Amino acid sequence: MQAAFDEDFLGGEATIRPLENSETASRVWKMESVMPSGDFNFKEMKFDGPMDNAAAYVSFWLWSPRPLDDLLIEPDMPKLDLVGGADDAWKVWVNLTLMSEHFRTGPLDMGMIHCKTMPVKQGWNHFLIKVVQGSGQWQFAAKLQCSDYPFMGLLKAAAEDPDQR
Repeated sequence: MQAAFDEDFLGGEATIRPLENSETASRVWKMESVMPSGDFNFKEMKFDGPMDNAAAYVSFWLWSPRPLDDLLIEPDMPKLDLVGGADDAWKVWVNLTLMSEHFRTGPLDMGMIHCKTMPVKQGWNHFLIKVVQGSGQWQFAAKLQCSDYPFMGLLKAAAEDPDQR
């Protein structure tokens, strides 16, 4: 499992900008939805390749009407956090910046991933999450939390980069 955590399966994990059905390192990106329980259950998805000692990637885009990446300019700006959990290990990038990584084994536990005050820029922002699997269950779930609830209603999400389509 450590090898899967350390390996960059994409040849530039932080820089990848996938589109549905595009190919990266001989793997095809597929659009998937969360399960009714609100999580990604990778064992129930139709993957080619191993289901143990492996990695899966989740990519999505978030649009913000204003920048949240410079507290010095506006100290009262909303603070946006990503809170989630994974079974087993994870890495989270936002706009090419590694925000969180943790090598572990164990079940999905919401709250283990906590990316505080994310450096979201005005416009579209890319999130990439790598979920590494040892054995057993293989899940990931996350949600956004914000210090300014009305601001959350202004955010937009997309599965692909709207500027690439």
